[in-house]
Amino acid sequence: MRTLMKIFLAVMMLAALLGPAQAATDILYFNDYSVGTDRMGEALGGLGAGYSVTTVTSSSDFATQIASGAYDLGIFMVQDYQSSTYADGITALGAFVAEGGRSIYTDWSINNTYAGLFGAAWTGSLNESPVQVAFPPLEFWLQNPVYLTNPGWGTYSMGVSGATVAATFPSTDGAIVLGNSGRSITNGFLTDTFVDGPSGVQLYINEIHYLTNPVPVPGAIWLLGSGLLGLGALRPLRLIRKR
Repeated sequence: MRTLMKIFLAVMMLAALLGPAQAATDILYFNDYSVGTDRMGEALGGLGAGYSVTTVTSSSDFATQIASGAYDLGIFMVQDYQSSTYADGITALGAFVAEGGRSIYTDWSINNTYAGLFGAAWTGSLNESPVQVAFPPLEFWLQNPVYLTNPGWGTYSMGVSGATVAATFPSTDGAIVLGNSGRSITNGFLTDTFVDGPSGVQLYINEIHYLTNPVPVPGAIWLLGSGLLGLGALRPLRLIRKR
Protein backbone atom coordinates (compact mmCIF):
# COMPACT_ATOMS: atom_id res chain seq x y z
CA MET A 1 0.00 0.00 0.00
CA ARG A 2 2.83 2.40 0.82
CA THR A 3 4.39 1.70 -2.59
CA LEU A 4 1.10 2.49 -4.32
CA MET A 5 0.83 5.73 -2.37
CA LYS A 6 4.29 6.73 -3.59
CA ILE A 7 3.27 5.93 -7.18
CA PHE A 8 0.13 8.00 -6.75
CA LEU A 9 2.08 10.99 -5.42
CA ALA A 10 4.67 10.64 -8.18
CA VAL A 11 1.90 10.67 -10.80
CA MET A 12 0.45 13.82 -9.24
CA MET A 13 3.85 15.54 -9.27
CA LEU A 14 4.36 14.58 -12.91
CA ALA A 15 0.92 15.95 -13.76
CA ALA A 16 1.80 19.21 -12.03
CA LEU A 17 5.04 19.52 -13.95
CA LEU A 18 3.32 18.72 -17.26
CA GLY A 19 0.31 20.89 -16.56
CA PRO A 20 -0.50 24.31 -18.03
CA ALA A 21 2.40 26.74 -18.28
CA GLN A 22 2.71 28.99 -15.24
CA ALA A 23 4.71 32.04 -14.26
CA ALA A 24 8.29 31.35 -13.21
CA THR A 25 8.94 30.60 -9.55
CA ASP A 26 11.43 33.11 -8.15
CA ILE A 27 13.86 31.89 -5.49
CA LEU A 28 16.28 33.92 -3.37
CA TYR A 29 19.26 32.04 -1.90
CA PHE A 30 21.86 32.85 0.77
CA ASN A 31 24.51 30.48 2.15
CA ASP A 32 27.29 32.03 4.21
CA TYR A 33 29.86 29.27 3.51
CA SER A 34 30.38 25.64 2.50
CA VAL A 35 33.43 23.56 3.39
CA GLY A 36 32.46 20.85 0.92
CA THR A 37 30.14 20.86 -2.09
CA ASP A 38 27.00 22.95 -1.66
CA ARG A 39 24.27 20.50 -2.68
CA MET A 40 21.53 23.12 -2.34
CA GLY A 41 23.42 25.26 -4.83
CA GLU A 42 23.58 22.28 -7.19
CA ALA A 43 19.87 21.63 -6.72
CA LEU A 44 19.01 25.22 -7.54
CA GLY A 45 21.22 25.09 -10.62
CA GLY A 46 19.42 21.98 -11.89
CA LEU A 47 15.80 23.05 -11.49
CA GLY A 48 15.45 23.98 -15.14
CA ALA A 49 12.67 25.93 -16.84
CA GLY A 50 10.04 27.47 -14.63
CA TYR A 51 12.48 28.59 -11.94
CA SER A 52 14.50 31.78 -11.59
CA VAL A 53 17.20 31.73 -8.90
CA THR A 54 18.98 34.75 -7.43
CA THR A 55 21.97 34.07 -5.16
CA VAL A 56 23.13 36.80 -2.78
CA THR A 57 26.27 36.95 -0.65
CA SER A 58 25.18 39.25 2.16
CA SER A 59 22.42 39.08 4.75
CA SER A 60 21.52 42.71 4.25
CA ASP A 61 21.07 42.19 0.51
CA PHE A 62 18.90 39.16 1.25
CA ALA A 63 16.78 41.23 3.66
CA THR A 64 16.24 43.98 1.10
CA GLN A 65 15.38 41.62 -1.73
CA ILE A 66 13.08 39.26 0.17
CA ALA A 67 11.11 42.28 1.42
CA SER A 68 10.59 43.47 -2.17
CA GLY A 69 7.78 41.00 -2.80
CA ALA A 70 9.53 39.68 -5.91
CA TYR A 71 10.14 36.15 -4.61
CA ASP A 72 8.11 33.00 -3.97
CA LEU A 73 10.71 31.12 -1.89
CA GLY A 74 13.54 32.29 0.34
CA ILE A 75 16.37 29.91 1.29
CA PHE A 76 18.72 30.92 4.11
CA MET A 77 21.57 28.65 5.24
CA VAL A 78 23.58 29.60 8.36
CA GLN A 79 26.66 27.36 8.24
CA ASP A 80 29.67 29.42 9.30
CA TYR A 81 28.96 32.40 11.59
CA GLN A 82 26.42 32.62 14.41
CA SER A 83 22.89 33.27 13.20
CA SER A 84 22.80 36.46 15.29
CA THR A 85 25.25 37.86 12.72
CA TYR A 86 22.44 37.67 10.17
CA ALA A 87 19.57 39.03 12.24
CA ASP A 88 18.41 41.33 9.42
CA GLY A 89 18.16 38.59 6.79
CA ILE A 90 16.60 35.96 9.04
CA THR A 91 14.07 38.38 10.52
CA ALA A 92 13.11 39.56 7.02
CA LEU A 93 12.65 35.94 5.93
CA GLY A 94 10.46 35.30 8.98
CA ALA A 95 8.28 38.29 8.07
CA PHE A 96 8.08 37.03 4.48
CA VAL A 97 6.80 33.65 5.70
CA ALA A 98 4.34 35.24 8.12
CA GLU A 99 2.83 37.08 5.15
CA GLY A 100 2.35 33.86 3.17
CA GLY A 101 5.80 33.26 1.64
CA ARG A 102 7.76 30.02 1.75
CA SER A 103 11.18 29.23 3.17
CA ILE A 104 13.93 26.66 3.67
CA TYR A 105 16.22 27.32 6.62
CA THR A 106 19.06 25.84 8.65
CA ASP A 107 21.29 27.14 11.45
CA TRP A 108 24.28 25.30 12.86
CA SER A 109 24.32 27.67 15.87
CA ILE A 110 20.86 26.38 16.92
CA ASN A 111 19.35 29.73 17.87
CA ASN A 112 15.74 29.06 18.86
CA THR A 113 14.71 32.71 18.70
CA TYR A 114 15.16 32.59 14.93
CA ALA A 115 13.99 28.99 14.50
CA GLY A 116 10.68 30.01 16.06
CA LEU A 117 10.01 32.27 13.08
CA PHE A 118 9.70 29.11 11.00
CA GLY A 119 7.68 27.01 13.45
CA ALA A 120 10.73 25.04 14.61
CA ALA A 121 12.93 24.56 17.68
CA TRP A 122 16.40 23.04 17.99
CA THR A 123 16.53 20.09 20.40
CA GLY A 124 20.24 20.21 21.30
CA SER A 125 21.10 16.87 19.72
CA LEU A 126 24.14 17.24 17.44
CA ASN A 127 26.08 15.40 14.72
CA GLU A 128 23.76 12.49 14.00
CA SER A 129 23.38 10.41 10.84
CA PRO A 130 21.54 9.08 8.88
CA VAL A 131 18.38 11.02 7.98
CA GLN A 132 15.32 8.79 7.60
CA VAL A 133 12.79 10.61 5.43
CA ALA A 134 9.20 9.72 6.37
CA PHE A 135 7.18 12.29 4.42
CA PRO A 136 6.20 10.91 0.98
CA PRO A 137 6.56 14.15 -1.06
CA LEU A 138 10.21 14.34 0.04
CA GLU A 139 10.97 10.68 -0.75
CA PHE A 140 10.68 10.80 -4.55
CA TRP A 141 13.64 9.21 -6.36
CA LEU A 142 15.62 9.28 -3.12
CA GLN A 143 18.00 6.76 -1.58
CA ASN A 144 16.43 6.56 1.88
CA PRO A 145 17.87 6.89 4.50
CA VAL A 146 20.20 9.70 3.49
CA TYR A 147 23.64 9.42 5.09
CA LEU A 148 25.59 12.43 6.30
CA THR A 149 29.29 12.98 6.91
CA ASN A 150 31.29 15.83 8.40
CA PRO A 151 33.28 17.71 5.73
CA GLY A 152 35.17 19.67 8.39
CA TRP A 153 32.62 21.45 10.59
CA GLY A 154 32.40 21.31 14.36
CA THR A 155 28.62 20.91 14.07
CA TYR A 156 27.18 19.44 10.89
CA SER A 157 23.74 18.15 11.91
CA MET A 158 21.24 19.37 14.50
CA GLY A 159 18.11 17.81 15.97
CA VAL A 160 14.98 19.88 15.40
CA SER A 161 11.32 19.72 16.39
CA GLY A 162 8.21 21.22 14.84
CA ALA A 163 4.57 20.74 13.98
CA THR A 164 5.26 18.17 11.26
CA VAL A 165 8.36 15.98 11.49
CA ALA A 166 9.22 14.93 7.93
CA ALA A 167 12.47 13.07 8.73
CA THR A 168 14.26 11.79 11.82
CA PHE A 169 17.71 11.00 13.15
CA PRO A 170 18.47 7.69 14.97
CA SER A 171 17.72 9.42 18.30
CA THR A 172 14.16 10.03 16.93
CA ASP A 173 14.80 13.79 17.03
CA GLY A 174 13.63 15.54 13.90
CA ALA A 175 16.00 16.03 10.97
CA ILE A 176 13.49 17.90 8.79
CA VAL A 177 10.39 19.69 10.07
CA LEU A 178 7.59 21.65 8.46
CA GLY A 179 6.14 24.75 10.08
CA ASN A 180 3.91 27.72 9.33
CA SER A 181 1.12 25.47 8.02
CA GLY A 182 3.54 23.73 5.66
CA ARG A 183 5.02 26.91 4.18
CA SER A 184 8.44 26.51 5.80
CA ILE A 185 11.00 23.71 5.99
CA THR A 186 13.77 23.67 8.60
CA ASN A 187 16.61 21.24 7.93
CA GLY A 188 18.78 19.83 10.71
CA PHE A 189 21.86 19.42 8.52
CA LEU A 190 24.19 21.55 6.42
CA THR A 191 24.25 21.64 2.64
CA ASP A 192 27.67 20.01 2.22
CA THR A 193 27.25 16.99 4.49
CA PHE A 194 25.86 14.28 2.19
CA VAL A 195 27.77 11.03 1.72
CA ASP A 196 25.97 10.58 -1.60
CA GLY A 197 25.88 13.96 -3.32
CA PRO A 198 23.07 13.14 -5.78
CA SER A 199 20.84 12.08 -2.88
CA GLY A 200 21.41 15.44 -1.22
CA VAL A 201 20.62 17.28 -4.43
CA GLN A 202 17.46 15.22 -4.92
CA LEU A 203 16.29 15.83 -1.37
CA TYR A 204 16.63 19.58 -1.83
CA ILE A 205 14.87 19.44 -5.20
CA ASN A 206 12.02 17.55 -3.53
CA GLU A 207 11.79 20.21 -0.82
CA ILE A 208 11.70 23.01 -3.39
CA HIS A 209 9.06 21.24 -5.47
CA TYR A 210 6.94 20.58 -2.40
CA LEU A 211 6.97 24.25 -1.41
CA THR A 212 6.55 25.74 -4.88
CA ASN A 213 4.24 23.40 -6.79
CA PRO A 214 0.79 23.55 -5.17
CA VAL A 215 -0.66 22.84 -8.62
CA PRO A 216 -4.20 21.40 -8.88
CA VAL A 217 -4.07 17.90 -10.37
CA PRO A 218 -6.27 17.24 -13.42
CA GLY A 219 -9.29 15.06 -12.77
CA ALA A 220 -8.06 12.23 -14.97
CA ILE A 221 -4.87 11.97 -12.94
CA TRP A 222 -6.83 11.88 -9.70
CA LEU A 223 -8.89 9.06 -11.16
CA LEU A 224 -5.75 7.16 -12.12
CA GLY A 225 -4.32 7.64 -8.65
CA SER A 226 -7.59 6.60 -7.04
CA GLY A 227 -7.60 3.51 -9.21
CA LEU A 228 -4.11 2.58 -8.08
CA LEU A 229 -5.10 3.03 -4.46
CA GLY A 230 -8.23 1.04 -5.07
CA LEU A 231 -6.22 -1.84 -6.45
CA GLY A 232 -4.13 -1.74 -3.32
CA ALA A 233 -7.23 -1.94 -1.16
CA LEU A 234 -8.73 -4.80 -3.20
CA ARG A 235 -5.62 -6.97 -3.18
CA PRO A 236 -6.01 -8.18 0.42
CA LEU A 237 -9.68 -9.02 -0.27
CA ARG A 238 -8.71 -11.18 -3.22
CA LEU A 239 -6.17 -13.02 -1.10
CA ILE A 240 -8.82 -13.68 1.52
CA ARG A 241 -11.24 -15.01 -1.07
CA LYS A 242 -8.64 -17.42 -2.41
CA ARG A 243 -8.32 -18.92 1.03
